[in-house]
Amino acid sequence: MSDMTDTKKRMGNAFKAHFCKMVVPGEVSKKVSTKMQLDARLDSGADVVLACPEVRAGRPPGAYGLYWQFSISGGPILAAMEATGLAASASFHGPVVFALTSHNLPCGSHHEVFPGVDFDAVAAAIGRDMREYAFPLIEAFNSGFDQALDYILKRGPGGIRNPFTTCVILMHLARRPDRLEEIVHAASTKQGFYDFRGPAEADVRIVQPLARWFESHT
Repeated sequence: MSDMTDTKKRMGNAFKAHFCKMVVPGEVSKKVSTKMQLDARLDSGADVVLACPEVRAGRPPGAYGLYWQFSISGGPILAAMEATGLAASASFHGPVVFALTSHNLPCGSHHEVFPGVDFDAVAAAIGRDMREYAFPLIEAFNSGFDQALDYILKRGPGGIRNPFTTCVILMHLARRPDRLEEIVHAASTKQGFYDFRGPAEADVRIVQPLARWFESHT
C-alpha cells in the first residue's frame, strides 16, 4: 500500500468515525463517507454537504493539505425562487443556495496530513471548526432566517445564489417586511448583488412577485 493510499484510508476512517457522532443543526438524517463527506437532510427540506477537498501541490509523497467546504441546497429559499421564476443563475448550477469554503471564513481552516500524523486529532480539529463556523450558518439558513439576512447584509453576498432575491425571501421567511428598505440600500451600495438592477426594476421583477407568493402561502 502506497503512503498516499494509506494516509487517505486512515484519514477517511477517522473522519467517518468522528462525523457520524456529530449532529448538524436541524438534521433529520445524514450519511457520512470515508471519502471525507457528510450529507445531511434538514427539517426544512434543505440538504447540506460538508466535505474536505485535498491539496497535493508542493508536498512529498503521502502528504496533502485538507480544507473544508459546505453547501446548502433546496429548502424553502429555492422553493420560493422556483415558484416565482427567479431561480435561474449564471453563477450557480443545480439546487445550491449557499456555498462557502473554510478559506472564506475567519478560521481559514487548513490541515496538513502525512504519514504518522494523528488522524483522529485532525478529524476532531476539522469538526471543531465546522461546529464553530459552519453550524451557525447552517442553522441560520435552515430556520434562523433573520440571522441569515443579517449575515448577508453585514458580510456581503459572496457565495449566495441570487443574493438580492435571497434576501427578500429571507425577509418574508423571518416575517420582517420592515427590513426591505435595508435590503435595497445594501444592494444599491455594496458589490456582489448581481441580480439587483435598481430599486424600480427589482420592485417589479422580484419584490412584488415574492410578496404575492408569500401572501398566498401563509
